[in-house]
Amino acid sequence: MQRDGMPAEKSGTGISMIESMKKATSELLVLSFLKEKSMPITEIVSEIAEKSSGLYTISGAYALFYRLERFGYLHEAGRKIAKDNRRRQFYEITPEGRAYCQLLYRQYFELTAAIENILQEGGDKKKDD
Repeated sequence: MQRDGMPAEKSGTGISMIESMKKATSELLVLSFLKEKSMPITEIVSEIAEKSSGLYTISGAYALFYRLERFGYLHEAGRKIAKDNRRRQFYEITPEGRAYCQLLYRQYFELTAAIENILQEGGDKKKDD
């Protein structure tokens, strides 16, 4: 399978960067959704995919939620009727999860700003060469 003209199975391509970025930011995105309201796993995964025009999908969402629950960042909030009128297990963020989410936000924005600075400086130097 190819994306953006790059073979998917080749290491070091844009594809592997996208997958690595998704793994690195999935906790941040899930917790940021739960900061607003309790939600089922399927709804969060669906909204992330929709808001990213399908570019950002979470594989292994249940494992991600169970890991966040194990660390005390979220907990089950009971079964409710979801938007699709099916009974779903809802989750909500804990106070520890809110603090962790804030930490992840700071780290994400600090790192992306640093990368942007590096790329801008590197790009300017290349233009001068």
